[in-house]
Amino acid sequence: MSVVRTIRQLPRLSRLIKAAGGVYARTALNQAAAAQQASRAEHLISIGEALVWMGEWRGLDEPTAADWESLHEASAGIIGLCDAEADAQLLRAARLLCEYIDRARNGKWSKDVGALFINTLKAIAAQDADQATRTAVLGGLEALVPQREQKAGS
Repeated sequence: MSVVRTIRQLPRLSRLIKAAGGVYARTALNQAAAAQQASRAEHLISIGEALVWMGEWRGLDEPTAADWESLHEASAGIIGLCDAEADAQLLRAARLLCEYIDRARNGKWSKDVGALFINTLKAIAAQDADQATRTAVLGGLEALVPQREQKAGS
């Protein structure tokens, strides 16, 4: 009868962590923050351009599904350009707009609600209100996002 041999290998992640040439997570995060700060001015310009386009969107008489999709893309673009700490409330408002468009995909979008989201994004970006007011307004926007339908039996 032959002897059973057991071979134990370290998981791939463990091997990668111990491999030479990697960086620590803290170092990687610091490098990412530095890269983001270097592009901050460009990001703010791009956010401003997206907000200008959104202002033009408000002028549409009857937005089509394609117009709503374009608004969603512009809002998602703002999400990608925001600094998570410096633009936390702008980021949250842009996410809420995307959620509103996603959850009301059945065509029951309200142009007035869309305009309200856009006005809020512009006001938050301009920082026209104090922290408490912006927080209260964002809470109101959350109430406008349709809730997900609960599955039967859950």
